Amino acid sequence: SWLEYLPVTQGVAGSSPVRTAEKNEPPLKNGGFLIYAYMHWVYIIYSTSRDIYYKGYSLEPQRRLKSHNDNLSRFTAHKGPWQIVFLQSFS
Repeated sequence: SWLEYLPVTQGVAGSSPVRTAEKNEPPLKNGGFLIYAYMHWVYIIYSTSRDIYYKGYSLEPQRRLKSHNDNLSRFTAHKGPWQIVFLQSFS
């Protein structure tokens, strides 16, 4: 798996994939099925200053990275700078 290639030295923390810190848009109705209008992203960021990883979920990963680096997330505040080391989208 791709995790074998990440040098984990102090563990990985992260947010629950159940809810995000961002507002989700309402689903659209399409032929009886509910679909979402946006791509969903799973990301892993790395702190060079603390040598730690953080995993999370977002609808806008670049904006979320900025919020991590602006100290707006409780766990990641004052532990940056953070950089994205893994990013994958899901419909």
